[in-house]
Amino acid sequence: MLQRKIARKIKSDDGESKKVIRAYNKYIHFFSMTVGFLLALYVMGANVSTIFHSGGLIAIAFAFVMKSFAENFLAGLTIRIDGLIKPGDILESNGEIVKVKELGIRGVVGITRDLKDIVIPNSQIITERIVSYTYGDSFCQIWTAVGVTYHSDLKIVRRVLQKISDKYTVPVKKDSIRVRLVEFGNSSVNYKVGIWIKDPWSIREKRSEFNEAIWWALKDAGIVIAFPQLDVHFDDEATKHPALDSVTEKTKDK
Repeated sequence: MLQRKIARKIKSDDGESKKVIRAYNKYIHFFSMTVGFLLALYVMGANVSTIFHSGGLIAIAFAFVMKSFAENFLAGLTIRIDGLIKPGDILESNGEIVKVKELGIRGVVGITRDLKDIVIPNSQIITERIVSYTYGDSFCQIWTAVGVTYHSDLKIVRRVLQKISDKYTVPVKKDSIRVRLVEFGNSSVNYKVGIWIKDPWSIREKRSEFNEAIWWALKDAGIVIAFPQLDVHFDDEATKHPALDSVTEKTKDK
């Protein structure tokens, strides 16, 4: 009965991975039959404790070997029952963007942006922080940083950045403040500019396109993007030091 309930639950969440579901059913069936067999022996009056004592060392060794498998198996079952992750979802794990291909017994099988297959252990999905870009909706916000010189007119800067942000963003009923002055740096006034996109899988292409659009928009407006620079000022008294005078005279002689 327990086996049928669990089987129905995982089938309702993901009806495509038939091989994985059959494997889950086999393991659940084996576990149920083992527990049922031991209960039957106990009911019939058999000394079940003897079985446990004789196989104690073997059971401990087997449990140690199967620890990782059991963790991933139970975590995978939890993932399927909860339905928080499904094929096609976009996840971020350890800084890597992954598109889910299949929910396996040992882990979630996905593909990276570089077309590399990757397996994320189910236990890692349960215990560690995993970012989902598609849970609830697929809207994703991109932020990029840009610094302008201190000679810039900040009103014009904000107007230009806001215009380019409005052009590339997807309309959503969320935070509308997408241009923020974040700090006054050593050589620049630094802004963060954001846009919303609907396809998290294209985040790299969208960010590249957005950065290039910002560069051209500021250039067309006559605003200079700042770069690190250092101004050196010589004090008049310091330049009259005898050591500097001797260096200057030697340079003239040459």
